[in-house]
Amino acid sequence: FFDDYSYFPDFIIWLKLGNQQDIIFIDPKGLGRIGTKERKKIDLHTNIKVIEQEVCKNDPDLRLHAYVLSVTPPNKIDDGSKTREEWKDEGVYFLRDTDSIKHIIEDVLSP
Repeated sequence: FFDDYSYFPDFIIWLKLGNQQDIIFIDPKGLGRIGTKERKKIDLHTNIKVIEQEVCKNDPDLRLHAYVLSVTPPNKIDDGSKTREEWKDEGVYFLRDTDSIKHIIEDVLSP
């Protein structure tokens, strides 16, 4: 399903807690310019939940997550008006933040 989003994750984290499984896709990207291709990658954070609903028909304990790990700091993104929190709501975290992976996992495990 990544072809539709031009999203090819470099990292996949698989968390298994009891019967629940969370598969986390992380794609590091530069976001200096956000065009259609980059926007689709960011939108996958939300849209993957539609795919998850289909997968859950066969495996109700499986959850899917997609994130972009930006190598571009938020003030250098061409849509630089967003705060870090607004970017996090869209599934974008920043590589220069040493705790970004920790925050992604916390987001995944939150109810």
